Amino acid sequence: MANEQIEEITPGSGAGGGGNPLIPAIAVLVLMPVLSFVLTKFLFIPQIQGAVTTALMEATGGNVEFEAGGDAHGGGDSHGEPAADAHGGGGGHGEPAADAHGGGGDAEPAGPSGNTYQFDGIIANLSGSSMNRYVKVSFIIEGTGNEFAGIIDSNRVKLIDATITVLSSLTSLDLQNPGVKNHVRSKLIASYDAVLKSRMVEGLYFSEFVVQ
Repeated sequence: MANEQIEEITPGSGAGGGGNPLIPAIAVLVLMPVLSFVLTKFLFIPQIQGAVTTALMEATGGNVEFEAGGDAHGGGDSHGEPAADAHGGGGGHGEPAADAHGGGGDAEPAGPSGNTYQFDGIIANLSGSSMNRYVKVSFIIEGTGNEFAGIIDSNRVKLIDATITVLSSLTSLDLQNPGVKNHVRSKLIASYDAVLKSRMVEGLYFSEFVVQ
């Protein structure tokens, strides 16, 4: 047995010895970015887009679509037709849209409307005053219906003439009567009924009654 050789056993010798311990760490470092990219692109981004789409559909009434670039469009016409403008919408056939006042043509200005009409600064000479004295009045007349002011305006000249006739019939003595304004009011209304051929004036209110 003296000739037998004793083999020294050293760590790591022999078949089946342990591999390099750095390989698993390197594999983890390489795979982590790849795994993160895959999860982000195929899991997180679809979930985020789905949440955004749901929110936009609720906000726009359900008409939302995503194009290839990821932009969301809601509520528009998908066929490229122009949307209606702010004035009530032009048609998609090249016809001019109506303007904000409801018409495309030239509209004539509307006449006066309402149930009152005002006369200002009507002056007439007093009867028997040798043109030395005059009376100046301003007043509002009142009737019924929204067409009243338009009818009065169309007969304005006739009514002013009737007013001057009534005022010119007054004398200085008449104006000394405390009830002269009521007297003039009644005569004016009666004159207006004759001009209009109808009992339209229901009230007359003076804002100025000056004798000079």
